[in-house]
Amino acid sequence: MLYKRPTLVLLCLFITYFTYGQRETDNWYFGNLASLNFANGKPVVINDGNLSTPKGSTSISDKNGNLLFYTDGVYVFNKNHFGMQNGALLASDDEVLQSCIIIPNPDDENIYYLFTLKVTNDTPPLGAAIAPGLYFSTIDLSQNGGLGAVTKKNTALTSLASEKLTAVHAKDGKSFWVITFGKENSSSINYNTFYAYKIDETGVNRTPVTSEITIPASENNGALKVSPNGEYIAMSNNNTAIFANFNTETGSITSTDFLSVLEGFFPPRPFPTIHAIEFSQDSKHVYVESVNIPNGNNTIFQFKTDDLDDRQVVHVTDNIDAYANGNYMQLAKDGNIYLTTSKSETEGGNYLSQIVPPKSLDKTLATFNENTIDLLSAESILGLPNFVQSYFRTRVIAEDDCINTSLFFEVDTYANITAAEWDFGDGTTSLEIYPEHIYTSAGQYKITATITINNRQITVDKNITIYSPPEVIEDQKIIQCDFDNNGTDSFNLTTISNDITPFGNRLEIYYYETYTDYLNDNPIADPEDYTNISNPQTIYANIINSYGCSSLAEFTIESLFVELDNISNMYSCSLPNDGLNGSFSLELKEEEIRTNLGIPTTTNLRFYPDSNSAQTNRNELRMLNFVSPTTTIWVRADTSLGCGGIEPINLIVNTEPKINIADSYTICFDPSVKPPVIISADSINERFEWRNSKGDIISINQDFTLDAVGEFSLTVYKSENGLLCSNTKTFTVVNPEKAIFGNILVNTEDETNNIVEVYLNGNSNYEFSLDNITFYGNSTSYTFTNVEPGLRTIYVKDINDCEQPVEADITVIGFKKFFTPNGDGDNDYWNIKGIDANEFKSISVMIFDRYGKVIGSITDFNSLGWDGTYNGKSLISNNYWFKAEIIDKEDNIIEEAGNFSLIRN
Repeated sequence: MLYKRPTLVLLCLFITYFTYGQRETDNWYFGNLASLNFANGKPVVINDGNLSTPKGSTSISDKNGNLLFYTDGVYVFNKNHFGMQNGALLASDDEVLQSCIIIPNPDDENIYYLFTLKVTNDTPPLGAAIAPGLYFSTIDLSQNGGLGAVTKKNTALTSLASEKLTAVHAKDGKSFWVITFGKENSSSINYNTFYAYKIDETGVNRTPVTSEITIPASENNGALKVSPNGEYIAMSNNNTAIFANFNTETGSITSTDFLSVLEGFFPPRPFPTIHAIEFSQDSKHVYVESVNIPNGNNTIFQFKTDDLDDRQVVHVTDNIDAYANGNYMQLAKDGNIYLTTSKSETEGGNYLSQIVPPKSLDKTLATFNENTIDLLSAESILGLPNFVQSYFRTRVIAEDDCINTSLFFEVDTYANITAAEWDFGDGTTSLEIYPEHIYTSAGQYKITATITINNRQITVDKNITIYSPPEVIEDQKIIQCDFDNNGTDSFNLTTISNDITPFGNRLEIYYYETYTDYLNDNPIADPEDYTNISNPQTIYANIINSYGCSSLAEFTIESLFVELDNISNMYSCSLPNDGLNGSFSLELKEEEIRTNLGIPTTTNLRFYPDSNSAQTNRNELRMLNFVSPTTTIWVRADTSLGCGGIEPINLIVNTEPKINIADSYTICFDPSVKPPVIISADSINERFEWRNSKGDIISINQDFTLDAVGEFSLTVYKSENGLLCSNTKTFTVVNPEKAIFGNILVNTEDETNNIVEVYLNGNSNYEFSLDNITFYGNSTSYTFTNVEPGLRTIYVKDINDCEQPVEADITVIGFKKFFTPNGDGDNDYWNIKGIDANEFKSISVMIFDRYGKVIGSITDFNSLGWDGTYNGKSLISNNYWFKAEIIDKEDNIIEEAGNFSLIRN
C-alpha cells in the first residue's frame, strides 16, 4: 500500500494558531475589578485584582507567566495586589484610552519602564500638578523583597502626545519602540506627527524618531496599534481610521492611507465614530469598528494588510444600548481579539465579545462571538490592557496532517532564533531550529519548543492532530458485460468505491489509468464512463479522506462476453388521455425473466434506458410503473463473480383505440318534435359502452340516440398484442340556448292605440303572440298595436320549434289625455286604465291645478276616477296635472306624472 499527498486538489489542512506563546501577557487586569488569566491558552476569569479604571491599563508577567505587577497609569499594584512602593500618583488620568504600557529593560530582568500618558491639567489629590504629556517611570523589581518599587517617577518625554500609545520589538529583536501620536509643535492645532522612542540596554532614548503624516487629525481620542510583526501601524481617530507602514529598524512611519469604514453612512447623519482597532496575530488582517450615530449601528470591518481594498464585513449589530463611541479591542495570546461591551463611560459591561480571525487556509473571514466571556461580578468599561504587540507574535506554526508525512515546524517570533529544543510529543525530540518530523501513529500530540532569542529562552507549545489515511481493501475488480464481444466497453469506475475502501461513497476518490498518471496527478476525466484500453486492466485510485490523508488502491477491470437469451417484448396500453406513453411494470418483467431463463435470485437484475447506462451502472430505471413511449431498454444481470449478461428489451405501447365523436351535441328542447340525433362509434373497435353521468352503462351498441341532455361518455375496446386496450371520451348533450327578452317598451301615449314593442336576444328567428294561439312575425323583434290596457302575457317561440319557448308578463297602463264630465255617461271620469287589485298592492294618484293645489285623488282600485269637481263644485275646462305611484305584487314601484285636459261643452 502506498501513501501519497495529492497535489490535484486543495486539501483542508489547518494551520492552527492556538498556541501557548510568550507568557508576558498571561495576566490581564482592567475595568472594574476584572481580570483574566491565559496560562492554559484560553482565558479564565480570576477577578483577584484591585484595579478599577474606566479606560487604560497594562500588566506584565515573567517568562513563566507569573504576575509581576499591573497599573492604570496612576497607581501601580504589585503581584500581591497591594500598592507598589512609591507607585502612586504617576503621570496619567482617567481620560486617557491607552494610559500606559510596560517595557522591560533588554539587559536587566529586574528593571521595567512604565510609560504613561496624561491629557488633562487636573491637580492630583496630593502633590504638585502634572502637565499633560508622555512620561515614563522606572520600576526595580529587586527592591522591597521582590515586590518592586518605583525608583524614578514621571520623567517627561513630550507634552505634544495624544491619548494613543503602543509598543513593539525593534528589528534586532531585543530593543523596543514605544510609539505615540501627537502635534508637531505646541502651536499646532491638528495632530499629525508620530513619535517613536527606542528602549535598549541603555534605557529610554529621550530623543524620538518623528514621522509627520499628510493626513492631519483634529481630535485627540482613539486607539493606536502596531502589528505583531512590526510592519504596520493602524490608528482610529474619531471619524477616521489611518493605516501606515512602520520600519522596526529606523522607527519611521511611511505610506499613510485611510481605511474606508463608511458602510451604511448617508449624510446628513454625522460621520461614524471610529474607536476600536486591532491586528490579527499573523499581522495579515486589521479590524476596525465603525459606529453610526445616532442609531448605534456598529459594523466591524476586516481589511487585508497587504491589500486595503480587500474589505469584508465581519459583524453588524443594531444595539441601542451600546456605547455611542464604540468598543476597545485587544489581541490575546490565543490568537483571538477581545472587545469591551460597555454602555457608557461610567456603566460597564459584564461580558467581553470575541473576534476569531481566519486561522486556516480555507477560511478568509473572521467570526464574531458576542458576549463570549462572562466577567461575573466584574465589569469591562472602555479599555483593556495595553501590551507590547510583538509578544503575541511568538507561536508555533504547524499543520494538522497525516501519518507517514513529513511535517515542517517553526516558531514565528520577533527576533532571530539562535537555538531550539523541540519535543514532538511522541517520544522524539530535535535540536534543529526548523525541524522536520514524521508521525507514524494517528492521535493528538502536544508540540513543545523552547527557543533561544537574545540569550533568553522562551517556551511555546501547541496541540496538533495526526490522522490515519483511508483503509484500502485489496484484490477488488469490476466485471463488465461485453455485449458486442469486442473486449472494449464502458465502465463506471465509481461503482467500486465501497469495495476498495469502507464508506467509499463518502470519500474523495480520483481514478488513474496508469501509475505514471497517478504520479503526475493526471486523473481520468470521466470515471463514470471510462472505456478500457486493455482487457483485463489495472486502475489506480487515490482515496482522500476529510482530513486530506490519502491512500492508493489498485483494482482490476475486465470485460467478459456473456450472452443472455432473447427476452420477449413488453406491451402496454397507452395511458388515459395520453395516447403516447404506456406504463410498464419492470418488477413483473424481472419475475418473468427469472422464470423463463432460470436465473436465481442471487443474480441481481437491473434495468437501464440504454446500453451505455447498463454498462456503466448509471440511470437505473424504476421497477414499478415505468412510464415511457415505445422504446428499447436494457437489462443487466450481475452475479457474485461479475456481469452475467446485458440484453435489450423492446417496450411497445399499443395504439390507442380510436374515438371520433365530438365534444358536445345539441338536441331540441322537445326531441319528439324533430328527427332524433344519432351518433356512432368507430367500427374499428370491438366493444362499446355508453355511460351516463353516474357511470351507468345505458347502451352497448355502436350507435347512440341522443334524447336527453347531460354529460355522457363513450368507452371503446380493441385487442392488440394480446392486450385489450380501452379509450374513453366524455361528451355533453345540450339544448339550444333559450332566448332572453331584451327591451319591452309599452307606449300608452295614444289612448286609442296602446303599442307594445318586444326585443329578443336569441340565435333564431321568432314568432310572437299575446294569446299563445295566433303568432306573428319572423325575427328577433315585434311590435303589437291596439293593445288593450291591463295585464298581458307575451309568448315567443322559435320558428323551428326547437328552442324552449319563453314568455313574459307586462302591464299596459293607460293614462287618459282628456275627459268630458257632462253627465252623458261617456268619458265622465278621469282614471288610469289597466290595473286591478289582483296584480297590484296599492295605487295613489294625486291631481293638481296649475297652481299645484291638490284638487282630487284616486287611492282605490275600484274607484270610477275623478269627476272634475272640487269641494262639490264643478271646475272649469282647463289643463290639470297628476302624479301616480303604483306598487305591484313584487314591490316594484311604477311612477308616472303628466297632464290631461278637462273639457266642458
